[in-house]
Amino acid sequence: MQLAGVSELRIFDIVLLLLLLFVVVLVVLVVVVVVVVVVVVVVVVVVVVPNTFRMIKSRKMRWVGYVARMGERMVASEFS
Repeated sequence: MQLAGVSELRIFDIVLLLLLLFVVVLVVLVVVVVVVVVVVVVVVVVVVVPNTFRMIKSRKMRWVGYVARMGERMVASEFS
């Protein structure tokens, strides 16, 4: 069957090429999404987690200092 001078085999080839292009674009999109997720996870692990531990340690040390000063005040008030 002729369709505007293009054989059925040629149309079949074009459809296969378009399908292949679609699959390639889909694979590229999946790879991009995976790379973005990996980058986000790495940033969270490298930046956010150490900052969180540093903040917890800082607040804990501030609390320890506050408790120590309270103890000094209590000792000082007992002797005065």
